[in-house]
Amino acid sequence: MTNEAIDMSRGVPPTDLLPTEKVKECAMSAMDNFGRSLLQYHSKITPTVQGFQPLMELLADEMGNGAKQENVLIGNGSLDVFDILTNSLVEAGDNVLVESPSYDRSITTLERAGCNVTGVPLEEDGLDTGRLADLVEEKNFKLLYIIPDFQNPSGITTSTKKRNEVTELAEEHDFWIIEDSPYYKLRYKGEHKPRMWDLSPQKVLYMSSFSKLIAPGLRIGWTIIPEDINEKVLQYAEDSYITPSILSQGVVYEFLQRGWLEPNIEKLKESYVVRLNALLENLESKMPEASWAEPEGGFFVGLNLPGGTTFTDLEEKSEELGLNFSDSRKFFPEGGDVNFLRIPFCTLSPEEIEESISRLKEVL
Repeated sequence: MTNEAIDMSRGVPPTDLLPTEKVKECAMSAMDNFGRSLLQYHSKITPTVQGFQPLMELLADEMGNGAKQENVLIGNGSLDVFDILTNSLVEAGDNVLVESPSYDRSITTLERAGCNVTGVPLEEDGLDTGRLADLVEEKNFKLLYIIPDFQNPSGITTSTKKRNEVTELAEEHDFWIIEDSPYYKLRYKGEHKPRMWDLSPQKVLYMSSFSKLIAPGLRIGWTIIPEDINEKVLQYAEDSYITPSILSQGVVYEFLQRGWLEPNIEKLKESYVVRLNALLENLESKMPEASWAEPEGGFFVGLNLPGGTTFTDLEEKSEELGLNFSDSRKFFPEGGDVNFLRIPFCTLSPEEIEESISRLKEVL
């Protein structure tokens, strides 16, 4: 490889894996089948802010466990949906919980809403439920934001035992759980864990997205809302944007109706597992003094830097060797420097992965 810069900052699908021709066909078909309904604020098949009804029906059916179409909200990407949920559930000054580390943009969303954000440390099998129990005994928290499957940024999956413990604590101490699950279907090894929503649908707001499964540019995220807050959430959504991008929802519906989603997921998994294995092999051979949790799916490996090295140390040296990272400090709500690095493997080829870890070793 040349000395070109390698971007290790974002977890996005590689462009060559985007199903361009299939999406094009679905867009044409959606317009042929639903025409002007997809171009209007509201219509007979999109009568409310909730989204395109045929897609809502498919999502409710897939979730099962009593999920109802009227409790589905489809928005413009999962971060948009999370912003709607946050501002529907909290007020400035409320206490909220996240994993530490957690997705940086979700932390930003909570802070922008005026919340006091507290991190719960991650262990190899998910957040520290003992610490969580202590925190919810000490003060009232409005919600917990959690990514239980192949967590961003660590790659960790929450064990079934801890999923049960967390949902039991939510029921006992009356706080909401926002379960963010964009990577759930991108499992490369092992068995699926139960969704937290299945364990406690009355306390869990389940979120997912088609950004990682079809294409990010479609901007389709969605959620299942518990009955008793459904009206409040939908009112906030309508006041925010009247209606989401119905045209994109029509495209996704056509993609699903053709049975193309599962084959597309299998194609993605075949490519991603090769990249993940390449990253793990290079870390093992080049950086055995570092530590990491071995993910069973998703987009990321979280690296604990060796020898007291912090992200600030790394940042100062990486540019000269052509490495670009996300700012690890933003994944931790408590702030300060950290000895952590998120490595996204999905976009990089095995050759780029080998080169990037060689450069990282040189930096360290």
